[in-house]
Amino acid sequence: PFFRYFLSCGKPGVVEGERYKRTPEIVDEFDQNLVHIPSEGRCYTFKCWDQLTREDIPDVVIFFARPVAVSLYNVTEETRQLAMAMLAIGAVTMLGTTYHAACFTGINRGAGDSRFVFVVDMICGWLIVLPLTFLAAFVLQWPLPIVFLFTRIDQCFKWLIALLRLRGDKWIRNVTRA
Repeated sequence: PFFRYFLSCGKPGVVEGERYKRTPEIVDEFDQNLVHIPSEGRCYTFKCWDQLTREDIPDVVIFFARPVAVSLYNVTEETRQLAMAMLAIGAVTMLGTTYHAACFTGINRGAGDSRFVFVVDMICGWLIVLPLTFLAAFVLQWPLPIVFLFTRIDQCFKWLIALLRLRGDKWIRNVTRA
């Protein structure tokens, strides 16, 4: 029921608007002109990423939905295999991403520990991810899935940094005004 607001200006306190269309009424008009094809047999329900819950386990969904997602496209066998490998890497590394992103973005920054998050992101990005990706792609000329893994390699250990930081008390800052 809030899709018309999601695509347009939003509804305060309910849903943020993406502003693809100017008003909810324009979204309604657009929707009325769409050809709705009834589904016969199996069908798939898609959820907005921010509506997924812990029970949905999005990384597991992505991992096991790879064949379905890739089958939606008419691609060569080589492209299908690359897509399957890269979706698998993305799904597995997402396990680390979901934990450390919540810790770093929500907890650490919210508690005034943004400097630590900045330093970790800069070290991981500039001293680990970029050099390894450059070496894998241009010097060693490794296959695309391995190069893609190196672009996500920091996701495999940043969760551990986040966990260790939260177990101590150095991240806690007084962010209230005196």
